Amino acid sequence: MKLSKKMAGVLVLILTLFLAEGCATDGSKKLDQKLATEPVIANSAELTKEVQTNIDQDKTLTPEQKVKLTKLRVETSTELKRLREQSLRLRDILIKDFEAENDKEIDIIHDRLQDNSNRQIEVIFDTIRKANSIIGHIPQNREWVNMMFMEGLGRY
Repeated sequence: MKLSKKMAGVLVLILTLFLAEGCATDGSKKLDQKLATEPVIANSAELTKEVQTNIDQDKTLTPEQKVKLTKLRVETSTELKRLREQSLRLRDILIKDFEAENDKEIDIIHDRLQDNSNRQIEVIFDTIRKANSIIGHIPQNREWVNMMFMEGLGRY
């Protein structure tokens, strides 16, 4: 099954919301141009609604694919919300500990915030891989991207 324009838009929306910052290298200029033309998303609820509408209205998806994509969207949203809330709590503790000058705990919080950020990125890319699998779209020649991404996270 081919990736529909709406589903491609869903994937771009997910990336736009969670990966809005990045380096401006030659390889990322095309993405920067897409980001510049992408409408601003007010909040994650707006994104969730748009993603679900795209899933529901996509005529190229089977009912089973729609159910699986909806379940994946809910699971991903739940996990990312949990990670964002954990990050906010850690930053709150950091502000309080910064005032108390507790260096050891500040270092631990720093490490946990980094781990949290890495986990959010893992969740996003895992979701994209799962969505591609559900709709039958297997990216060609992308194994090196996965290897580089995992290497950056210390997995290889």
